Amino acid sequence: MYYEITKQPAYIKEYRLRDLQIVAGCFEKAEYVNMKDFVAAFNNLLSRGQIKYLILKLEEEKLIETIGSGRSTRYKLNNSINVERNITEQFVEQLSK
Repeated sequence: MYYEITKQPAYIKEYRLRDLQIVAGCFEKAEYVNMKDFVAAFNNLLSRGQIKYLILKLEEEKLIETIGSGRSTRYKLNNSINVERNITEQFVEQLSK
């Protein structure tokens, strides 16, 4: 899998592959993810504001969905994403259409 990912471009549309991998990794660990989980996963690679913008953009792309609002906001994968398959690859496939 590493070899397959390294052959891909660093950007898919305006998204960095690394960022997509981090978001996908959060969903591989849990069905529902909150902003605190994303911030921890990015480990200071992006600011909270940048992460929030990224998540908003991925929601617009119909890759993830928002549940709730305010402090209780959680995120889940869109039903079009199959958790049995590699999530990052599915993100790349859908963004490449």
